[in-house]
Amino acid sequence: MSKHVLIVSGESSRRETLSAVARYCGLQPTLCATVDSVTDLLARKRFAAVLCEDTLPDGSFRDVIADAASLADGTPVIVVSRRDDLESHAIAP
Repeated sequence: MSKHVLIVSGESSRRETLSAVARYCGLQPTLCATVDSVTDLLARKRFAAVLCEDTLPDGSFRDVIADAASLADGTPVIVVSRRDDLESHAIAP
């Protein structure tokens, strides 16, 4: 299994924090800030998972999930949020 994870956040400090946690866990992070960059990276490289903030400068986690489903054979996407209400992130089946 790949130890590469993609970390997506519009905030550089958040990307660096998540990257440090990933490295501490023995993972190899790749960092990006936009949905466009996610699309490009998922088309070129395989990742074990994607860690993504709920909102991004050019879209949202829903766009990242769609890209992971279509470009990366359903690579798991873990959504990181400051919100504490699950309903705001619910995705219809």
